Amino acid sequence: MFEPVTKKIFRWGTVDPEISIMIYGHLLVKNGSSVLVDPPAVPGLEKMATVLGKPEAVIMTNFSHTRGCVKVSNTLGVPLYIPDVRGSSELKPEEEIRIHGLGAGIKYGEKTEMPLGLKAHYIRAEMPDGKLSVEEMALLHDDFLVVGDSAWGIDGKLNIFPTGVKKDEKGEMAESTRKALVPVIRKTGATGLLSGHMEDITEGLQGMVGK
Repeated sequence: MFEPVTKKIFRWGTVDPEISIMIYGHLLVKNGSSVLVDPPAVPGLEKMATVLGKPEAVIMTNFSHTRGCVKVSNTLGVPLYIPDVRGSSELKPEEEIRIHGLGAGIKYGEKTEMPLGLKAHYIRAEMPDGKLSVEEMALLHDDFLVVGDSAWGIDGKLNIFPTGVKKDEKGEMAESTRKALVPVIRKTGATGLLSGHMEDITEGLQGMVGK
């Protein structure tokens, strides 16, 4: 089930039945404990997760990644962390929480003390018209930055949302995402990227965003 990214990072995936694309979750392990980030619920997940480390939490990066988060956190008996984001005029975070049944979740932000010593970084990609391209929390785990939708790897190269997956005729969505994400990559010094989609990047991330 789990595909090793490193000796302490594992990922697994399944097809999202609503949009027919592969989605991926990550299990991060440190000092015998673990957290599951954006976990797609698949048979046997909870049992396998306990083999690699004692689960401490389930963490969502954004409200589009509810996936199996509530089910997995309830089954494992661990808290669910949900991102403390601003939302937009079209959909407020409070409404997202109500719609997805996340009322028991713990809101987290950049100042929250997270399990495994994870550090949250707020990513808000706002376009000139005020609409959002991406809004989520990225998580720094050692030398890896974990993101939900902001970017992913393709053939070892960094791909910025929504390039290749969504129409962006003027390039405004990709440019706004880049402006929000790249400073976080530089600030954290992350050398790898773990994404909820496509491929992970295991090395060379700083060189992909320039100085």
